[in-house]
Amino acid sequence: MKLALVVASVTAVLAAPAAASAATLTIAPERSCYGADETIHLRGTGFTPEATVSVTRDGIPLEGSPVADGSGTISAALKLVKSGGDPETRTYTATDTANPANKAAANIVVSDLDVTMSPTSGDPARPRRIVAKGFTTGTGTLWAHIVFRGSVRNIRIGELKGACGTLRAKKRLFGRNAPLGQRLIHFDTSRKFKKRTAQRESFSFRIFRG
Repeated sequence: MKLALVVASVTAVLAAPAAASAATLTIAPERSCYGADETIHLRGTGFTPEATVSVTRDGIPLEGSPVADGSGTISAALKLVKSGGDPETRTYTATDTANPANKAAANIVVSDLDVTMSPTSGDPARPRRIVAKGFTTGTGTLWAHIVFRGSVRNIRIGELKGACGTLRAKKRLFGRNAPLGQRLIHFDTSRKFKKRTAQRESFSFRIFRG
C-alpha cells in the first residue's frame, strides 16, 4: 500500500554543502490526537543537503519523497487516511538516502471520525443513544443540527472527552408530536449550523405514521 505525500516547496540556502548532522522530524500542528482526513505538516532537519529523504509510515513507503534544501531541511504536507477502527499510533520515519544511518522518527495518534445513533427508527420522542469519536478540532462540545423544511434546531449533545474527542450520551432529539417528514441531522462542534465545517457526520431521519 502506498500513501501520498505532498512535498512543499523549499528555498535552497546559498552556502557550501555541509555534512549532515543528527536528523530530527517534527509534526505540526502539535496535538495529542489527529482526525482522519486532516492534513499535517512534516518538518525535518539535519539531512544531507540536496539529498532525497525517504519517508515511511509504519514501514510503508510514502509517494513523493522530499529533497532536502541547502541547509538539510525538508518540508512536506501529509493528508491522513482512515484508521479503520479504534485510535491507532502511527510512526513516520524520514531516512537520508545519502546516509541511511541518518534518520529520524515521530509518532502520532490518529482516530477515525464517526458518530452512531440508535435506535434509528421507532417512537421519535424516545431518547437516542449517541456514540461519537474523532472530533479532534473545534470547541470540545458536540452539537446536533436538525434541518427540517428550511429551519434548523441546534441541540447540545455533550462534552467531548479525551484527546480523540469521544462521547457517549443519551439525548432526546424529537418531541412526541414532531411533524412528519424527513430531516437531516448534522453532528459537529459548532454551536450554530454552518454549511461547511472541518469535521461533521450527518444522518437522514424520517418521521412517519405506521
